[in-house]
Amino acid sequence: MDIRIQTPDPVYIYYPGLCLSNQAAKVDQAITREPVVIIELITPTTERLILHEKSMNYQRIPSLKEIIYIWPNLKLAQVDFRDGESSKWTRKYYGIQDKIPLSQSIGNGELVLADVFDNMVS
Repeated sequence: MDIRIQTPDPVYIYYPGLCLSNQAAKVDQAITREPVVIIELITPTTERLILHEKSMNYQRIPSLKEIIYIWPNLKLAQVDFRDGESSKWTRKYYGIQDKIPLSQSIGNGELVLADVFDNMVS
């Protein structure tokens, strides 16, 4: 089942590459309104939509703590994360040898970029 994300403005519903949520999954529900992490794969054809429209609307979701953008062709990731105290968004970049900590959003997990890139099909 494809999961969709609904932003605070019900007009905007998106299909993310991947999303993590603390909500219990419901068999008949294909929309989440409370994601904590969203991961998007960036390609030349999706870059403008994801980095402009989707990004702006994703950042308005109160539960969202991190948005991870992955460029498979560049072996690069950009992470926008919300500061817990100020709610301001900060950006950080990661390369193929890096591990993206997910501690702010899901506990003590991490995303190992070398594993992500090794398992992608060109």
